[in-house]
Amino acid sequence: MIALNTPTYMRLRDQMRTDIVTGVWALGSHITLAELSEHYEVSAIPVREALLQLQGEGVVAMRMNRGAVVPLVDEKYIDDLYRLRGAIQVMLIRDAACTATPDAVAEMMALCEAYEETTRISNVDQSVKANRALHEHIDGIAGNAMATQLLEGRSSLVDAFRRHVGYSLGR
Repeated sequence: MIALNTPTYMRLRDQMRTDIVTGVWALGSHITLAELSEHYEVSAIPVREALLQLQGEGVVAMRMNRGAVVPLVDEKYIDDLYRLRGAIQVMLIRDAACTATPDAVAEMMALCEAYEETTRISNVDQSVKANRALHEHIDGIAGNAMATQLLEGRSSLVDAFRRHVGYSLGR
């Protein structure tokens, strides 16, 4: 839950990221500051700040005086991200294994089972959420905020792609 005193641009950044994942702003789409200001009912200043934050995460590419573009996600993008994520995730899992309590391991196993169930019933939205919850739990045990923040934005684009093309058991 986001605190009420969180700056508008940060709340907006998080909402825009969520909206990209859910398809409000499609992969490959061009969005202008005016369009975003109207949609979110805020001035251009927090929209610009939110876009700059999202650009830093790799979620959008800014265009001078023209707004932003949500990148297209293709096989190479996913391969590159998964290779990077794999290297970082190995480190996080190693760190989590060194510090995990029995309760944390039990919760991790429950999250794994929940994820597998959502893929068995082919519920893409729930699979994306369950997969993200599992990774967030492991990342939280590891306690390396810098590593998880590095992957957060780009992983959101992959989540948006999954919602578009589906999600399969055994990924």
